[in-house]
Amino acid sequence: MMPMDGRLYGSIAAAQEAGISLRQLYYWVDVVGVVTPQVHAHGRRLFRRFTAQDVYRIRQLKRLLDRGYTLRAAAKMVKTAGPLP
Repeated sequence: MMPMDGRLYGSIAAAQEAGISLRQLYYWVDVVGVVTPQVHAHGRRLFRRFTAQDVYRIRQLKRLLDRGYTLRAAAKMVKTAGPLP
């Protein structure tokens, strides 16, 4: 079930919510492009912030991978799913 709040998750919290490692999260974002997090600057540092919808999509990707889909196929399914309710 997707949370409908306007909460933003940091990278660690998003990875924990989705049940994946931080390294997997960064790979799926940077290489696979399954979600595009917001980027917030704090001084010279940049922080990624994930919406509840982003976390939901990441969780969906993980479920598909757990069912045996390849990363490419699962990412394609998640990307083409369209906007979530």
